[in-house]
Amino acid sequence: MGNRGWDGLWDVASRITTDGWSAEIVIPFLSLRFPTAEFQNWGINFKRGIRRKNEEVLWTAWGRDDGILQISKAGRLTGLRNIKRGKKTELIPYVLGGLEKEKNVDVDDKFKYGFDLKYPLTSDLTIDITTKTDFAQVESDKEKINLTRFSQEYPEKRSFFLEGAEIFNFTQGGSEGYSQEGISMYYSRSIGITPDPDRQEAPILGGVKLSGKTGRYSIGVMNMHTDDKTVSTSTGTENFYPSTNYTIVRIKRDILKQSYIGFLGTMVNRSKKPDVALSGIDKNDQFLNKKANHVAAVDFAYNSNSFLATKNLSVQGYFAASNTPDLSGGNFAGRFALNFPNDIVNASLSYHGIGKNFNPETGFMKRPGIQHYQAIFEYTPRVDLPYIKKLIFKPYSYTYITDTGTGLLDRTFEVAPFGVELESDDKIVFEIHNHYRYYDYDFNIFRDIVIPKSRRQYWHWMTSYEGNKSRTVSADIMVGGGGYYLGNRMMYRGSCTFKLNQYFSVTPDFNFSDVDNGAESFITKEIGARFQTNFSTRLTSSTLVQYNNELNDVNVNFRIHYIPKIGSDVYIVYNQIWDEENEFDTIMNIGILKINYLFRF
Repeated sequence: MGNRGWDGLWDVASRITTDGWSAEIVIPFLSLRFPTAEFQNWGINFKRGIRRKNEEVLWTAWGRDDGILQISKAGRLTGLRNIKRGKKTELIPYVLGGLEKEKNVDVDDKFKYGFDLKYPLTSDLTIDITTKTDFAQVESDKEKINLTRFSQEYPEKRSFFLEGAEIFNFTQGGSEGYSQEGISMYYSRSIGITPDPDRQEAPILGGVKLSGKTGRYSIGVMNMHTDDKTVSTSTGTENFYPSTNYTIVRIKRDILKQSYIGFLGTMVNRSKKPDVALSGIDKNDQFLNKKANHVAAVDFAYNSNSFLATKNLSVQGYFAASNTPDLSGGNFAGRFALNFPNDIVNASLSYHGIGKNFNPETGFMKRPGIQHYQAIFEYTPRVDLPYIKKLIFKPYSYTYITDTGTGLLDRTFEVAPFGVELESDDKIVFEIHNHYRYYDYDFNIFRDIVIPKSRRQYWHWMTSYEGNKSRTVSADIMVGGGGYYLGNRMMYRGSCTFKLNQYFSVTPDFNFSDVDNGAESFITKEIGARFQTNFSTRLTSSTLVQYNNELNDVNVNFRIHYIPKIGSDVYIVYNQIWDEENEFDTIMNIGILKINYLFRF
């Protein structure tokens, strides 16, 4: 699994000539981690995308069941002798200044300072120390109207948590470390950000992280401490989040050729138990009203790329237990999954059990107290037809969820009777879903509309188109309709990227739902646009504009990023929120200047 979010120290220059183009990338040894040895052999691979032919070229692992992430099939880089990572300590202090103005509130001056310290304990292990950590330069989240009864996941964007994130990942299958059941043992956004829907920064007073690899062991240890935070909710109440200490310990040992066994331990300790239950927070986040939480878990993954001679096979599983005051019994969780991820056939079987009081507070969990069974079979044959690369069929995808006994909560059957991936890299898929839902408690889905405790079975369909992203103009579109909660819904979602030239691009997007919920009807609207400018590899700007009719405000996030030297940054950030319901009065605006500078000694 790759980590696209992390950005270490490196530099690049490229040039277009009469013979084509070339690029030179410089990665200092200080940015890499490798063992101390006179002679070294590194695994390495390269991939080139030739856009005019829609072709990918790899040095090794070029089979259709392989890919750039097949580390066991990487090539060998030899001839490395007497190289050293160096023992230089990196100190990055920062200073931030700005002004904030809220409606009917006086202007507030902002001034903050702090530092990050990186010390290479060995050539493989690094200690990171941070104090008075600030992430004001991080781009705002893309706001989403949540039409489900569960909290939503958001991607991590903060550099301190992105570096070494793959070490802390706890195998549970699914995309980016999260299982399809909606649970993760380690979800870094649970640290320093209040839960959905509040999602405000809880000030990080400081933290320390040890990460790296020594021999066959991958090691990650993190301790972070946040300050008190009070959030005014949309209903006028206040949610109080007390000062909290988080500890995560992750150890993985490589076994065989591509497999491992691992341990994860997490601890959450609050300065005090909240006096009043949190308001507006998802029902299943009830555990946040407890003072402490401990979790211990073991996991394993057996991976092979030589099953049936050339195929991929993965067997994964974990077992975990949590300890939370005032909660006893039902505090275990476990999963076993068998995956066959290959080019023509992609199939999986899994079972996941989660106790009613299982509580991974440094993770993410949609709901406790379930047993989840799933079977998926996808068939994507390559055919000798004009303009077509392969057909896409999902003849069987079945999900069955019960409570901790045998009471049925959810049942979903999905089939994709038709899909096609073109030689142009465009993809079109048509799907049909049948759902059974048991809503075991009343919950709010939009504004003051409540779905009562009930049962429902319904069908719905969707058609999606994904365009080739290399084009000057590319688009993704989805249209669907059918049953939904107690009524019906039509939904329309899309985005389009216009690459105006080598410097400028704009990506507008929309997401509409027209819901007839029996006695009540409503329409949800999410509209946004992202403007990106790349003046050079050292100077970029981005603007994110977004609106949705649940919050009824327009939010603009503008950011300029200048790199005076590699490792040092200058950010200019401006945020403004307008009230769409009140003639676009300004609710809040804030401007900041943040400077950090890299010292090595």
